[in-house]
Amino acid sequence: MDGDPAIQADILSYEVHPVQGFPGDSLPPGPQASGQPHRSLSGAAAREVIHSRGWALFASSLQRSDAPGADVVAEAIRVTVQQLGTDGCTGRMAQEFGDHPEAAAERMRWVRSLLI
Repeated sequence: MDGDPAIQADILSYEVHPVQGFPGDSLPPGPQASGQPHRSLSGAAAREVIHSRGWALFASSLQRSDAPGADVVAEAIRVTVQQLGTDGCTGRMAQEFGDHPEAAAERMRWVRSLLI
């Protein structure tokens, strides 16, 4: 976790606390854009970093059609956190799940495929 470039650059920070779930955890798996299998992460702390980055990426303007590489994804996360803050990212994600649950679930699958 401390090796994450966004954490090292003081763009993101984290707190370790219990995680109850993640939006989309109970959804059936979607197609993998990268063709790579999901890698399992262990521990609540590792999941929390993925969650925070995922919420920011979900709230970003980045689209699947952009076919982003790792540098573009990291920049999108950084810019979105700077613009919205962590609460704003979470709020935007929650609004999308309320307004457009099917589209939000598909976007979350895509976001997770980029981060895991």
